[in-house]
Amino acid sequence: SSGNLCVCRPTVICFSSIASSRADCTFAGARLISSARIKLEKMGFIAIYDYPAQMAALAKLSEKDSRYAQRVEIYINGMELANGFSELTNPDEQRIRFEIEQKQRKKLKKNIYQIDEDFIEAVGTMPSSAGIALGVDRLVQILTGCKDINNVLVLPASELFLDT
Repeated sequence: SSGNLCVCRPTVICFSSIASSRADCTFAGARLISSARIKLEKMGFIAIYDYPAQMAALAKLSEKDSRYAQRVEIYINGMELANGFSELTNPDEQRIRFEIEQKQRKKLKKNIYQIDEDFIEAVGTMPSSAGIALGVDRLVQILTGCKDINNVLVLPASELFLDT
């Protein structure tokens, strides 16, 4: 049994409706994601969209508000089932984002990675596109009411890497 799964009354959270300033945008995003994952278990079906741009490095920015990106995550009973986004296809914007990330990493004394020029070039040749990744294993887990994902995987990593 899948328990009390209810998809008839979905909860939809839009980051852009929570935050009013750029600083609040980043804070609201981080705060909501860190605290909400615990609370999501009791909410049934939930869709979260319009992620803060800083949390969606490869996603196209929202046409309504550039503080947000066209990204979505779908949860059922607290488990992330799918996530997707509209692909960023502007190489100049992608370079700027990578440069900002490099500066942030330097400030935090983290490893700084070189910008992949082949990737930047490829971004500019991409057509407009979007996609969503669905965790089929997670869907099976939800539909069967299975508590441990290893019980629905054909080759669970916990068994693949046992010492013999």
